[in-house]
Amino acid sequence: PVRWAWWGRQGTCLNLVWKSSPLTLAGLKNWVVVEDVVFKPVAAPWSPEHQLQRPQLTRQVLGRENLAAFSLGSPLPRYFYLASNQTNAWGHQRGYRIQIHSPLGIHVPLESDMERAVSWGRYQLVVTQRKEEESQSSSIYYQNDIWTSSVAFADFINNETLLGEDLVAWVTASFLHIPHAEDVPNTVTLGNRVGFLLRPYNFFDEDPSIFSPGSVYFEKGQDAGLCSVNPLSPVPTLTQRTDSDLELGRQSHVRTMNQKTTLVLLALAVITIFALVCVLLAGRGGDGGEPSLPPRCPFVPPSAQPWTHPDQSQLFADLSQEELTAVMSFLTRQLGPSLVDAAQARPSDTCVFSVELQLPPKAAALAHLDRGSPPPAREALAIVLFGGQAQPNVSELVVGPLPRPTYMRDVTLERHGGPLPYHRRPMLLREYLDIDQMILRRELPQVAGLLHHCCFYKRQGGNLVMMITAPPGVQSGDRATWLGLYYNISGAGIYLHPVGLELLVDHKALDPARWTIQKVFFQGRYYESLAQLEDQFEAGLVNVVLIPNNGTGGSWSLKSHVPRGPAPPLQFHPQGPRFSVQGSRVASLLWTFSFGLGAFSGPRVFDIRFQGERIAYEVSVQEALIIYGGNSPVAMLTRYIDSSFGLGKYATPLTRGVDCPYLATYVDWHFLLESQAPRTTHDAFCVFEQNQGLPLRRHHSDFYSHYFGGLTETVLVIRSVSTLLNYDYVWDMVFHPSGALEVRFHATGYISSAFLFGAARKYGNRVGEHTLGTVHTHSAHFKVDLDVGGLENWVWAEDMAFVPTAVPWSPKHQMQRLQVTRKLLETEEQAAFSVGGASPRYLYLASNHSNKWGHPRGYRIQMLSFAGEPLPQNSSMESAFSWGRYQLAVTQRKEEEPSSSSIYNQYDPWAPTVDFTGFINNETIAGEDLVAWVTAGFLHIPHAEDIPNTVTTGNGVGFFLRPYNFFDQDPSFDSADSIYFQRDQDAGDCEVNPLACLPQAASCAPDVPAFSHGGFSHN
Repeated sequence: PVRWAWWGRQGTCLNLVWKSSPLTLAGLKNWVVVEDVVFKPVAAPWSPEHQLQRPQLTRQVLGRENLAAFSLGSPLPRYFYLASNQTNAWGHQRGYRIQIHSPLGIHVPLESDMERAVSWGRYQLVVTQRKEEESQSSSIYYQNDIWTSSVAFADFINNETLLGEDLVAWVTASFLHIPHAEDVPNTVTLGNRVGFLLRPYNFFDEDPSIFSPGSVYFEKGQDAGLCSVNPLSPVPTLTQRTDSDLELGRQSHVRTMNQKTTLVLLALAVITIFALVCVLLAGRGGDGGEPSLPPRCPFVPPSAQPWTHPDQSQLFADLSQEELTAVMSFLTRQLGPSLVDAAQARPSDTCVFSVELQLPPKAAALAHLDRGSPPPAREALAIVLFGGQAQPNVSELVVGPLPRPTYMRDVTLERHGGPLPYHRRPMLLREYLDIDQMILRRELPQVAGLLHHCCFYKRQGGNLVMMITAPPGVQSGDRATWLGLYYNISGAGIYLHPVGLELLVDHKALDPARWTIQKVFFQGRYYESLAQLEDQFEAGLVNVVLIPNNGTGGSWSLKSHVPRGPAPPLQFHPQGPRFSVQGSRVASLLWTFSFGLGAFSGPRVFDIRFQGERIAYEVSVQEALIIYGGNSPVAMLTRYIDSSFGLGKYATPLTRGVDCPYLATYVDWHFLLESQAPRTTHDAFCVFEQNQGLPLRRHHSDFYSHYFGGLTETVLVIRSVSTLLNYDYVWDMVFHPSGALEVRFHATGYISSAFLFGAARKYGNRVGEHTLGTVHTHSAHFKVDLDVGGLENWVWAEDMAFVPTAVPWSPKHQMQRLQVTRKLLETEEQAAFSVGGASPRYLYLASNHSNKWGHPRGYRIQMLSFAGEPLPQNSSMESAFSWGRYQLAVTQRKEEEPSSSSIYNQYDPWAPTVDFTGFINNETIAGEDLVAWVTAGFLHIPHAEDIPNTVTTGNGVGFFLRPYNFFDQDPSFDSADSIYFQRDQDAGDCEVNPLACLPQAASCAPDVPAFSHGGFSHN
């Protein structure tokens, strides 16, 4: 990564240019290749009367310099890379991608008489032939004669060939800066960072980080607390906190030892004690004094503390185990003996699918929080699947008050306008298992001959597993799902091992015995049934590709391929943590907020306050979406709407030292989903303070006066990770000392893949002998309920424009003067900005109160996103995730519009339960309680370096909430961590410079707890 951060001197627009070269990729001869995705309408091969919008790759080699010059503000290909004529193991040109991170400012108009001197600023990205006489894009002499520049970068671009030449990429990164109160005394680096990544793109045969000596890998059944298994284990014990059926490696701790073993261990203990005494004696100073080991730092409790304020209600805390149990007991009594445990329920049964917190109305919550009114009743929301009645349906029931419920009311009508059709119900684990048994036991034996030939079929061996797709069908009312078969390779991702067999299962009937296979796809061809496939195979009419079963020895495994290396860096608090976690409430010197995890929608924070003043009522994840493309049915149909599976439900235990800093505070999460009893995900959250290794602000003054002032950027982070089958989503809420809140979303885990055949390269890259990494887009949607200085807010858009004007002191000369444009957005339509469309560089919500300088107190929304092409609106299922049309939309806040998506949309996207476009109906947004809805995403074209796992580098998106004239000056100026000293002061004096105190303050050794892991909870 090449990053540039700006602080100190104020300006208006800043442009930077880098020479990225020469990129000698496997030699001097390189080519420029661009890739992107377009949606193409295609008839569903198995159901030609229905049409799909299928994402398809476009590739182009740019042969001339003019073709590889992309102007500022013009569309830039989402994948742009330089490649050699050499190929990797999978036949792709070895390349390096240039990924630019820049919000883009605006360039001086071409008609300006000084533009030629800075003509590199016209372009975001240019590739030219490398020439010794074109070594720099600028000159030190320009500043003093900018009107008659002897050399201009624009002259480097003269349409010469780029095919097989020694090439240079010239990259411009820029941003607009409209100075505001928080730029005093210094502009902070936060949000003012631009740059680019150079990322390998099929340059290697697999991700080179698999050879990192710091890799961590362990399996269920191994003792992850043993240093020989896990390099992160500081002591040879494992602190295990999972239920007995989920424990990891307990067998290594609980053994019956005979007398001989006991004697051997006693002898070893004596030897060990003797050795330790020798070490301690050797470690003493020559004066017979103190041990050389430093003292231990203050002990830090390894987990959150219980809520200790019974007089204060935790309005937003997720339901406790006791509350979940009470709700389930109440529902069992109310719904009667027909209620079945969801873990065992068939489609024709009635069961409780889920129980979670029913969020309180905002007005009642604020009345309690701000005016001391009694807290609103604490309630639960239960989803009940009524399959055991004449007209099956899905109902939503509110149960309360907690912890001792006495009432239950059906809210399905008020929330959704009527009963929810039963075909929209989420799939129970029992339904998955029934499909699994149907395929593996009843259907696959019909093609045993073919599977023995291609795929080492073991009827009872379980070497084949299935991966389900969604949505289940091609029209409303369907419940017919394509499933792909993969090798079940222990200790490695199944997702990289397709065998080429895909089955369309109709499971709409309430009786699983009536489920059928409607269509079969095998290695490029469709068949009416498995029996037909086997018959044609026996007749020699099927060209079968043998798919090797690789085992775990290859690059598919996450096991490290190299010996263990030195321990990685460790951050710790030498004087104890500077934040606390009590129940669901986090408090630091600057920030307080409550956090939770929606069972389906994922992480969320409430009542966010900076220095005691509320900034936002709610910031929450709403949805995550993946749209795939491919030439097999599983790949071409898949649109995963992940809340339907459960971004909270599939939150995984955070692995200490990998998912979060080792010494973070870890918090458990209790849930009741598809069960009659609550369960716990241990370490579902982590909270930590982290030094970012970058100054938040600084200035070194060598002119007029001599001093240094600065502040390192130390942030407070809350994190959770959702693992949805193959992908892992890392969700961060980052709280900065400047009053800014950053929301980040990273994707890692395994790519989804398909069997490689035909014109596969239209839909991705080959990543294995018979494996295609299928192209897809990632999108996440967020709800941002800002309350800037109160509930009544306005939306302002600011940008900049160059205006020609006569020079006041020399009217015969003209200059292009930069000018701020401001516009008040008054309706929801005006504040809805489409993905790919123009949007203001500054958009903020403001109150009608002013800061000291007369400006409306505001908070700016600054997005970081590389969203792929949205699904065309003429797609029959686009309305199920119509929020994906907009990069940003601001609407009136309404209790009846709590979420932009619905868990039911996955199972009937053709008639969605929630269509976000209905939220945008041109109502006024002037002086109202407002919600901003933000979309962040990126295009992912899988390549060799995604094997075995996609890395988070370059695959992170999100947004900032930054104060914009909300304060009278930068609030971080008052930080106790600030550093300031003058020329005549001793910067090594602890009284002058707090950093000079570190040799004493940080002379302790951190108290590192034993490694623990929350176990593996989903089968």
